[in-house]
Amino acid sequence: PSLMSDSARGHHFINEIHAGTGGLGSSYTGKGVVMGVVDTGIDFNHPDFRDASDVSRVVRFWDQTMPDDANSPQPYGYGFVWDSLSINNGTCTSTDTQAHGCTVAGQAAGNGLANGQNKGMAPEATLVIVKTDFSRSNWTLTVADACDYIFKVADTLGMPAVVNLSLGSYFGSHDGDDPASEMIETLLDEHPGRIVVAAAGNSGGLAAYHQRSFVTSDTNFVWFSNRPTGQFGANSIFFELWTDLSDATFDFAFGA
Repeated sequence: PSLMSDSARGHHFINEIHAGTGGLGSSYTGKGVVMGVVDTGIDFNHPDFRDASDVSRVVRFWDQTMPDDANSPQPYGYGFVWDSLSINNGTCTSTDTQAHGCTVAGQAAGNGLANGQNKGMAPEATLVIVKTDFSRSNWTLTVADACDYIFKVADTLGMPAVVNLSLGSYFGSHDGDDPASEMIETLLDEHPGRIVVAAAGNSGGLAAYHQRSFVTSDTNFVWFSNRPTGQFGANSIFFELWTDLSDATFDFAFGA
């Protein structure tokens, strides 16, 4: 693996895309498009996320970490949504305390006004931010809710939308058939002009830790080697087995 944040614009010909050259009929800068970012929040006062008139480009900020009450957005029923007025008049109290969300949003849609250099892919996009709460039960479904919310805001604005998900989990089936993946797939299918972009993950330097098999004989066997420093502590083992319920007529044993 190698860091590519400094060379991504060159690899993807972003200067040419912004200028509308290289065979393009017009320039593309994200203008008229909603860029949704589901992450750790955003510093909406950062110059890269404000326009030339010093107005925040963030039009909605759903903070899923805030308490659930009567003001929580419906039909979801949790967190709190700040609108453009609250964001621009200084009453919004949500932000990004971990910097990850700002980094991702900057790469996706920063306009470079802070220093004239760090311009992202869609510098004129309209931003809708969702600050995720990793501690919520059924967390992946809250990510699907975030996608649904961003698409609904885009619909009200009459804009297409791109949602960036630079987050994930090591748990689950990882086959695209889990409930959250199915829900997001439905959102993409039900309306044109919707895209979800997912990061490649942080496991490029790790050995394989998922095993997928198509059982065709009476007995199958596989070894999993132990990792001395695991997420659950030294020499710990975590095991999940996923299958299609229509095929779940089998016995399995797990030994250590």
